[in-house]
Amino acid sequence: MVAWKIYYGSGVTYGPTSGPLEDAPALNVQAIAVADPTLGRFIWSQRDFYWWDAGQWFGGDIFGLWDYLARPGWRKVLFGRSLVRAEFERVMHQALADPDLPAKSAWDEREARL
Repeated sequence: MVAWKIYYGSGVTYGPTSGPLEDAPALNVQAIAVADPTLGRFIWSQRDFYWWDAGQWFGGDIFGLWDYLARPGWRKVLFGRSLVRAEFERVMHQALADPDLPAKSAWDEREARL
C-alpha cells in the first residue's frame, strides 16, 4: 500500500513508488488520494492548488496557497486544471478503484462525490 497518489488529467499517476515527492509533475492535477485510517482513502479534488505540508497533502484556493507559501521552508505546489465532466469522472473512478490504496469506506464532507 502507498500513502498517497496523484492523478492527472492524462491518466498518468505519481506516487511514492514513482519517484521523490519533489519530482511530481505540477500541472493538470485532478485528484490526490491519501490513505486515511477512518475513510480508507481521502480524495482531494476540484481544488485550484495542492500542496505538501507537515507530511501530508492539502488542497485549496489562492488564499490558502499564499498562506502556505509565506511560511519558511521547502515547498511543493501542484496546480489543478478543469476538465470536461466525463474526463473528470474517469479520473475520479481511477482514484476510487486504485488497488495501491486502502478501499474507500466512508466520505468526508470536504470530498467531491461523483
